[in-house]
Amino acid sequence: MLIQDTETPFVSIIIPVYNKEQFLHRCLDSFLNSDFAELEIIVVNDGSTDNGGVICDMYQSKDSRFKVIHQPNAGVSAARNKGLDIATGKWIYFADADDWIDSNAFDSIASAIRTYSDVDFVRTYCREICGDLVLNPDLPADIKVYTRDEFLKTDFVAGYIHSMFVRREVVEKHNLRLSQALDFMEDVEFIFRCLLNSKNIVVYNKAFYNYLTNETSSSINLNLKKVTDHLTSASLMRKYSQSYKSPAVDEHVKRQVNHQLYLYFAEIRLVKDK
Repeated sequence: MLIQDTETPFVSIIIPVYNKEQFLHRCLDSFLNSDFAELEIIVVNDGSTDNGGVICDMYQSKDSRFKVIHQPNAGVSAARNKGLDIATGKWIYFADADDWIDSNAFDSIASAIRTYSDVDFVRTYCREICGDLVLNPDLPADIKVYTRDEFLKTDFVAGYIHSMFVRREVVEKHNLRLSQALDFMEDVEFIFRCLLNSKNIVVYNKAFYNYLTNETSSSINLNLKKVTDHLTSASLMRKYSQSYKSPAVDEHVKRQVNHQLYLYFAEIRLVKDK
């Protein structure tokens, strides 16, 4: 059934696609089958050499909530940035082409967000799926509100880019885009800048996103550039934070730098081409 556009989408979903033909139907079907009308689903085909581009166009013809962009291959950050450039929703959310969402996930999330009108950032959870192993299979839908500095002192900060909603007004006001200098940790660095520019944050303790870990995942295919990006991302975060005069921000940056240093030394030994 073709669902008509609403005036202003509540959430813009940005999905970069590059050679994920075998997973793409499952991903896009999970959004297609959502009854939540206030979605804008921006699918950026980043120069796929398989049938991914054709599949994307099929969904655009089925449902007017889908917007498909085709571009030459430029990398996942460039694809996500292209989505940000054209997004019109009140909130921004990112998904990956090999993952999928639960049915009607956005009804409960939209209800939670609308309850707190002064919130700029929402931290959610995902299930991590590796074969038969599922982490965070079910979590209670607890909700807690923090100021930015309160949130930065918690253990909730770390997370994937598909574990966050950010108000588009914040993204545009502060010209927030993903760094194309990073092949790895680009989401962590982007999340960091979004958080620093958010007044209040909601932690919504609910897993609705299914994150597939497989042999093609970029997070497990390490090379020297990716491992070195731990250090580059830490440097970018430290530099960006210097104009934010807050003890909580300073302390959080120190923890981020230490964490990225730890990951660098833990992973450099696994890189074969170093």
